[in-house]
Amino acid sequence: MSKDLELKWLDSFSKIKEEEWKALVPQDNPFYELRFLQALENSRSIGFETSWQIRVLLAIQDSSILAALVNFQKWDSYGEYIFDFEWAQAYTRAGLSYYPKLSLAIPFTPTTGQRVLIREDVPDKDELVARILQEALQHAKSEGHSSYHVLFHTAEEDKYFEKSKFSQRLTHQYHWINRNYQSFEEYLAALKKDKRKSIRKERESIRNSGLKIEILEADSIDPELWKVYWSFYQNTHSRKWGQAYLKKEFFQEIFQTFRDHLVLVLAKDASGKPVAGTLNFRGKNILFGRYWGAIEEYPNLHFELCYYQLIDYAIANKLEKFEAGAQGEHKYLRGFEVVPIYSSHMFFNSQANLSIANYLQRECENTKLAIEEWNLKSPLKIFREEEGAKP
Repeated sequence: MSKDLELKWLDSFSKIKEEEWKALVPQDNPFYELRFLQALENSRSIGFETSWQIRVLLAIQDSSILAALVNFQKWDSYGEYIFDFEWAQAYTRAGLSYYPKLSLAIPFTPTTGQRVLIREDVPDKDELVARILQEALQHAKSEGHSSYHVLFHTAEEDKYFEKSKFSQRLTHQYHWINRNYQSFEEYLAALKKDKRKSIRKERESIRNSGLKIEILEADSIDPELWKVYWSFYQNTHSRKWGQAYLKKEFFQEIFQTFRDHLVLVLAKDASGKPVAGTLNFRGKNILFGRYWGAIEEYPNLHFELCYYQLIDYAIANKLEKFEAGAQGEHKYLRGFEVVPIYSSHMFFNSQANLSIANYLQRECENTKLAIEEWNLKSPLKIFREEEGAKP
């Protein structure tokens, strides 16, 4: 790598040019589109006076951005979904400060994807990644951060973090994988008989409810629908999680500037009033389920809007995968597969780093075994047939 490489830190996405940034973003990672990140910042969902303070690291050569790390200085662990609250408590008990920390992550978005953004035409990728990771670690340590965390990165990127002496953490999610299904019925045929029966009954109850369900995307989305989805989002958070992470201005902006990546599922009652919906994002080959909300209760409507309609959509559009967000064993019971989720962690206190590394090694071994065992008990017949079990 040439010596004239410039490593530059930014505290705002407004200082980045769209045409340069585009060359860095993978096709299946809409959450690193500049329009999405700027909507988060413009709406004050992240940035100044929040716990997500922007610390973007750019690698620049000949006035062109070659690579980037979208870091955030964090003053808590909310909205990350790789839970480290016990580590923070251990630091407190030891008389140490866990916050601030530096996280390479997408705010409020527990989706797997490439975290080291790098142009395809860079000849020495490994060398460049090593340089920018070294800079990120040195910067985090010099600024008084306790640690550096890389969340939801791909399995292929693990080699970068391993070389830089990070400790790997293995967790899991439930993803729907398209095994070349040609229809929803073909997907159901891949499940055990009792699961097929229960899903059909759930879908039948929605068909008999009098609700009209629509899927809207791109230009078919009325920008004014942001008000409806903001009300859904508010309702969900007021009932479950208290204060919402996202501001209403975020919804207003993405419904104006980001509709090419939105997939909405909307349920209306007999009068035409919207009563529930999901806000989802689409990459080239992957569908990401994100926000659900309802202002009226209907049995099984959550499953229909959050899973079945989107599985239908993924099959019709020949998408490879549907990630429906964090947690939720009810997904597993409906044929979502248990998949590994990767994150990597570095702690600048040597004793803490050693202790947590040892813990993560044991946790990783246990999680691998658990993922294998869960999938062997999956409603998907393919896993059971591979083990010789009866479907």
